[in-house]
Amino acid sequence: MDDAPFRLPKSLESFVEEQVRSGAYADRSALINDAVERLSKKAANDEAKRQRLRAALADSVERLDRGEGIEVEDLDAFFDEIMTEATRS
Repeated sequence: MDDAPFRLPKSLESFVEEQVRSGAYADRSALINDAVERLSKKAANDEAKRQRLRAALADSVERLDRGEGIEVEDLDAFFDEIMTEATRS
C-alpha cells in the first residue's frame, strides 16, 4: 500500500473545504470516511445486482434449453422492461 498522502484536484479540494466550512462534516477525515463508506455500499449493491442478473440469466437459459422460450414482438419494449428491472435499487 502506498503511504504517500493523496492529493485531490483543486475542484474537489474546494468542495471538501466548502462541506467542512458549512458544518456538513466535522472535518476532512469525516467527509472522506463518509464518501468511502458510501462508495463501498454502492459497490456491494452493484455486485448484488450483478449476482441477481446472473441468476436470472442462468434461469432463462435453462428455460430456453427446455424449449420454454417466449416470442417477443416489440424488442425495444422488452429491453426497456429488462433495464427497468435491472436498475431497481
